[in-house]
Amino acid sequence: MSDLTSAQQAALEELQQITAAEDPEREIAVLRSVNWNVEVRVTYRVDSERHGTPNQN
Repeated sequence: MSDLTSAQQAALEELQQITAAEDPEREIAVLRSVNWNVEVRVTYRVDSERHGTPNQN
């Protein structure tokens, strides 16, 4: 595992207990990736509405 603070380590352990994840760091990476994709879509949609370009859903 990477160098984590005690709070980060505790959060990883809690995530592992909740999700039964074998690799909680990977789970977090996947969640961040999904969140980033959602943020990009929302940003694109807002920009599209502001600038009058077509939305792509």
